[in-house]
Amino acid sequence: MSDRELPGFDVATLSRAVRQPPLDELRSIAGVRGQARRKRRGGLLLAAVAALAGTALTPVAGGLGGAGRPTADPTAVPAPPAGAELFLLSDRSVVGVRVTNVNCALNFTNTRDFGRTWSPYRPARYDGPCRIENGMGKSDVRYFPLSARTYLVSVDGRSYLSTDEGRTWRDGASAIVTVDAFPPKAQLVSSGLAWWGLREPMAVDPDTGTAYRLRAGVPTSYPMNSLYASPDGVLWAAFWPGDVHQPSVLARSVDRGATWETVLAPNGGAVMSVAAESGQVAYLLAEPYSPMGGGPPPAGSLATIMRTGDGGRTWQRVETDLPAGPRGDRQLVVGADGSLLIGDTDANGYGFLWVSHDRGRHFTKNLVTRGGLVLSWAPGQVLLAGADGVRLTTDGRTATRLPGLE
Repeated sequence: MSDRELPGFDVATLSRAVRQPPLDELRSIAGVRGQARRKRRGGLLLAAVAALAGTALTPVAGGLGGAGRPTADPTAVPAPPAGAELFLLSDRSVVGVRVTNVNCALNFTNTRDFGRTWSPYRPARYDGPCRIENGMGKSDVRYFPLSARTYLVSVDGRSYLSTDEGRTWRDGASAIVTVDAFPPKAQLVSSGLAWWGLREPMAVDPDTGTAYRLRAGVPTSYPMNSLYASPDGVLWAAFWPGDVHQPSVLARSVDRGATWETVLAPNGGAVMSVAAESGQVAYLLAEPYSPMGGGPPPAGSLATIMRTGDGGRTWQRVETDLPAGPRGDRQLVVGADGSLLIGDTDANGYGFLWVSHDRGRHFTKNLVTRGGLVLSWAPGQVLLAGADGVRLTTDGRTATRLPGLE
């Protein structure tokens, strides 16, 4: 395949935990979540692996908490509480979310020492009822751990925010601070934190837990399906139009969201994710469009990797050997050593990482494990689970086990 170049970006100012359940349960939930995300995209794309999982079975009370002073810190527990979904943060902290009562009750816990101790579970509190009919959850409940202490929950479109590890909760519309550009010390949030995907770029103050959103929103009306903060603080985003006949929109901001440069994505399939090693070098992962009526791609089909080395002014198709994904949405991550990492599973129930150390030309299967799933990712690292426990890798070759989750 020949290289393809595109015109440069057109600059435009913005316009508008936890102990895991059995792995077969993880796979089942991951499949359901992959179907939900595919449905939101109109059912027209191929699926790979939906990369998160975990539930338990104890209800909690609702009710929106006040914004008063948080209570004294309780003693952290030495072992992770039972059954939760794990979210990896950029500082190697992990947040666990236990989803119960037909998705209507959420409990949060976190570890800041990579699993040695965990905070007690604290329930999300919201004043609107979460609808349950005939034993089925009818409300649209979403949750986003934005940092180790800041959690965002949405129930039927209304948001609730906690900035003190779930002790108190406030109405998100008034609690989230709107800014023209993210403050210099605020940590940019990448979309690997939540399988739902954030609807807009956000950032969090690491000292106060304050959450920020951009006054102008996003630079396109399309839903955002991938957001990646490169190590030098440049934001890259991809927006999916929901129509295979329309290309995705790519956006890049070098001034913390004050302005964006946008361009239509190159041809080559449906853009699943964008990942960047700097403000100049970034990669796209695209999957083939599914045949009419859905189903897997033809045998031997390849995914598409695109690379830019000039900040998005031109993109080149990489001659890759990466097989197309057979199921949900695969996510591309740039490892701490510059490697490209993609989580996947095979027909025999083995999970693994596709790893490339030559800018996407060749991928090998590494860290293969029975029943494995990618749980979460942050730029430079991936958290994955398998028969041998939950492990963190930064290069796709070696991994560190999260204590207590073997």
